Amino acid sequence: MGFRLQAFPPALCRPLSCAQTKILGSDRVKLMESLVVGDIAELRPNQGTLSLFTNEAGGILDDLIVTNTSEGHLYVVSNAGCWEKDLALMQDKVRELQNQGRDVGLEVLDNALLALQVL
Repeated sequence: MGFRLQAFPPALCRPLSCAQTKILGSDRVKLMESLVVGDIAELRPNQGTLSLFTNEAGGILDDLIVTNTSEGHLYVVSNAGCWEKDLALMQDKVRELQNQGRDVGLEVLDNALLALQVL
């Protein structure tokens, strides 16, 4: 089985830059499930899901992809255009859980990631 590449006219595509974060620690799933609508605990190793950051009232803040890696961390990809608010949201929740004695951490990845969105 091979990959099939399909060319799309430039008018139908746009590049998106993405921000990447690792969520570490034994309480990493608790952290993400407190911020998103996805069932992160049920993800198999190396399985990801599209999810949404929500506010306290359940309103949508941003979309993101969360992957449960086989390396013992969650890999989060979010829209770079909303990066500052997404990062602040995750950092605030990390601090809150750490203050409760939870084992959770956050690492910002400095890798280039570019996605193409077909319109």
